[in-house]
Amino acid sequence: MLFGNDPPRSLPPAAALAAITVTHPTVPIPPPTLTPEISVTPIVTRPPSPTETPLPSDTLPPPSFTPTVISFTGHIVFVSYRDGDDEIYVMNADGSNQTRLTYSLQTDYEPMLSPDGTRVVFVTRRDGNFEIYSMLNNGGDQRNISNAPRSSEFDPYWSPDSRQIVFSSNRGGNFDLWIMDSDGANPRRLTSNPDDENFPAWSPDGEWITYNSVNGDEDIVKIVRADGSSDSTLLERDEAYVTGWIGGRILLVVPDESTTDIYSMAPDASGFRPLTSDPANDKGGYGTPDGAFVVFSSSRDGNDEIYVMRADGLEQTRLTFTPANDYMPAWGP
Repeated sequence: MLFGNDPPRSLPPAAALAAITVTHPTVPIPPPTLTPEISVTPIVTRPPSPTETPLPSDTLPPPSFTPTVISFTGHIVFVSYRDGDDEIYVMNADGSNQTRLTYSLQTDYEPMLSPDGTRVVFVTRRDGNFEIYSMLNNGGDQRNISNAPRSSEFDPYWSPDSRQIVFSSNRGGNFDLWIMDSDGANPRRLTSNPDDENFPAWSPDGEWITYNSVNGDEDIVKIVRADGSSDSTLLERDEAYVTGWIGGRILLVVPDESTTDIYSMAPDASGFRPLTSDPANDKGGYGTPDGAFVVFSSSRDGNDEIYVMRADGLEQTRLTFTPANDYMPAWGP
């Protein structure tokens, strides 16, 4: 499921690719100050073996909105359209020191900081097709690590030890989940199902990967062990899709009539509950490994901006204030 500025997931015709001229302007990239501010000790519970579970109730009362400043440290990478195209930025967790990391004429999006804070993976179309790139946390050393010019790669997500990346690719035909080393070496297929699979998210304990499997018009939320075993269905709900984890719970974006909200649930699909309930679209939730905070984007103030809230949905605080869209946030140390 795609929202806002997300580009369509289809490979352009060969003639269109042949006509693309990609240039790489030499632009000084001001390195941000990325001194780690906290040391996070993940507090997680290993998920039980998942089994197919009936659709849980989503009638719990929504959390209240308390717009106060909360104590939240680290760094956040995100996508911004403030310069006329989608570029990747980094900022302190309080919204300060917003620094541009990419200077490409093509789309750069889906950024994620490695858990050790040293590198950022992201998706770009600068080589004609969508591929996964990696760069230093100050924007330096940008390199193509998926190296699959005849396919499309999306949704990179770091393993908790920063050694591997899970992603969605159609290099085998339809979209399946693949895993590669952090430098792009040793790619191997994780799933081999007839449906398109995307939006993988690695659990903080490294044991599980949740993802979406698209069956017709229905997005099925599934969970698989990181070694490819125990592939099971958790939730069957139209257009609900995985965005990440918050400690030992799964984060999802779920449609509600004309809007979308952020929900969380346990790895066995129990405790399914909303974290946001604004009339505008709330999406892209990404949780800190300690289970304390969720960063997300919302259009509640007219355009997409970055927010942070506690894991229970309380104390929702706005971090960016620009007339252009800021979205797809991810936290890192």
